[in-house]
Amino acid sequence: MRLFRRIFLIIPGIIILTGCNYFIAVQPTQNPDLNLTLDSVRTEAVQTAEFELTERATSTFTVIPATQQPTETATQTATEIPATPSPSATPTEVPNTPTATATATQMPPTPTATVAPTSTAVVEKARISFLGVEKDRAVRVLADNFPPDEVFTIRVGPFRDFAVNNVTVGTLYSGDGGSFEFTILLPFETRFADMITVRVDSPQKSYAFNAFKNQDSGKVIFGDLLIENTLCDVSVGPDSTKIVEPLENFDVVWTIKNVSDQIWDVNEVDYKWLSGAEMQIYADVFDIPQTVKPDETITLIVDVRAPETTGTYTTQWAVVNGRIILCHLPLTVNVEEIND
Repeated sequence: MRLFRRIFLIIPGIIILTGCNYFIAVQPTQNPDLNLTLDSVRTEAVQTAEFELTERATSTFTVIPATQQPTETATQTATEIPATPSPSATPTEVPNTPTATATATQMPPTPTATVAPTSTAVVEKARISFLGVEKDRAVRVLADNFPPDEVFTIRVGPFRDFAVNNVTVGTLYSGDGGSFEFTILLPFETRFADMITVRVDSPQKSYAFNAFKNQDSGKVIFGDLLIENTLCDVSVGPDSTKIVEPLENFDVVWTIKNVSDQIWDVNEVDYKWLSGAEMQIYADVFDIPQTVKPDETITLIVDVRAPETTGTYTTQWAVVNGRIILCHLPLTVNVEEIND
């Protein structure tokens, strides 16, 4: 009976509660106590779920690090070990030490010191000396240490007043340079001088000079021609004091005495132009007009024309027998404008 009463009392309560829930679902704001109860239940359920999840995650996490952490440590240690090759970067820089060999490659400039003696040898000056003299007529010159490929102007004059009375008698080409010989035919201005100076100069500032006694000595060679000593006496006209006008035609006359013991055969002996100003009109060489015996005299004539420009001109002729110069025939001409 009691049981039945309790059931009878409980059933209405259940019905009431069910109706309240329905009512709350339709209008949730109408029962705050029920909401609190439900919130409490939900919160507890959520916390329970989170706890379980946390517990599971914690148990799982603690297992995973145990397997992974040593692996990471080993991997990181292995990947960092290659850093040890960084010392090998130092050996790669060691090859820079060969820069010392770069200094060695620059050492060869030191041989330039050996150039100095060579330059000193080149600085040695040109010089001239004399091998033979034909008094008042010619001198044979030995050139030594001359530079190559230079053209020298030859000047001759009396030793005592060479600076004011020198005469240009020709030019000289040094060819391969070094040592060689040449002959100078002496101009009228040096006649009867005790000492005669010879000077040669080139545009490249090379020069040489020396003086000799104007007296017979040795043999004098002009190119292929040999000048013998004292074979003739010569007088010339016009003399060096005569003045002619530019382009004036006139005759040069040489009077020659054969003072040798030889006969000058008309078929063998000639007179010819050798050097100096070319003033001859017709030819450079002529036959002598007759045979000349010892102590005989002959007259030789050449038609010439004065140069166009005023100045003093020297020309050189000679009486020759083949390669032998028997007699030197000098001529100096003064060309000036003559005012009437």
